[in-house]
Amino acid sequence: MMRVSWRILILCLILVLGAGIGIGQAVAARQIGALGSQIVQQEEQISRLSSEAGQREEQLSILDSEAQQLKAETARLALDLQEKQGAYDSLLAKKATAVEELQALQASFANLTEEYRGLRKDHDALREAAANATVEELLSLKEQVSLLERSNSLLHIQVAQLTDRLTPAPRHAVAGREIWGRPEFRSIAWAGRDYELLRKVEEIGRLYHRTHTFIPGETDCSDMAVSLWNMLLTENIKSVIVVGNLEKVGETFEESNHAWLMVFNARGEVFYLEATTSEVIFGRLADGSINPRAIPFREGFIYLRPSDLRRDLKEMW
Repeated sequence: MMRVSWRILILCLILVLGAGIGIGQAVAARQIGALGSQIVQQEEQISRLSSEAGQREEQLSILDSEAQQLKAETARLALDLQEKQGAYDSLLAKKATAVEELQALQASFANLTEEYRGLRKDHDALREAAANATVEELLSLKEQVSLLERSNSLLHIQVAQLTDRLTPAPRHAVAGREIWGRPEFRSIAWAGRDYELLRKVEEIGRLYHRTHTFIPGETDCSDMAVSLWNMLLTENIKSVIVVGNLEKVGETFEESNHAWLMVFNARGEVFYLEATTSEVIFGRLADGSINPRAIPFREGFIYLRPSDLRRDLKEMW
């Protein structure tokens, strides 16, 4: 039997071990490469997901901002609706009062008309009786006729007054051309101090509204405008009272439901003072463009004095 040298055996073992180690390293290298590829893919996926997460966060931030804006707009619209409802309720109350007063005046008018007809009959009867009267009777009848004619004239005057009370009209309002550029409508005492004038007007508004509250249906914007007009005049600040409708263009006097002030600086330039809030509104913005909020305040029925306004509003005051 052939004997194998131990050296050959050892050499074979070494060769087998080397081959096994090489094969194992190759297998491990392939596994490491596969794992590296997976790691790269996962890192790319993580990067992509991180980018998408950042985009989602940015979208959520935008949506949150839009939601906050919508909440603010909703709150503003709710407040505006509440104010409009208050104004509507106030108009309904005024309408009911005006209807009652109109009915009372119409009844008075009817009574005066009936009284006039009775006097007219008496007048005609006296004239007929005077045809065959004596001199003394004629003198007496003439005196009675004179009295009746004076009574008739007084009745006509009363009817005219009642008719005038039934139809409020802007008879004492002035046109804008009658005030623009005229020296008496310039706050000369504040020449060169436009900024101080503005601060003073705002201060007067805050002072007034610390002690007065506008309540639709209970307080009147005309009264508030008159009070502010007087407070401004005390500080040598010239202004006029304007009556109109901020929601209409070319409104009639009957459609007017609000009052505010036009305030003049030393050069006769105008800005507006909202009577119910004391907000100051300028005709132009800082960039020189027209302020859209000021447009409704630019037209209306202008009054130089509260007494003129009172005479025109009559029972509406």
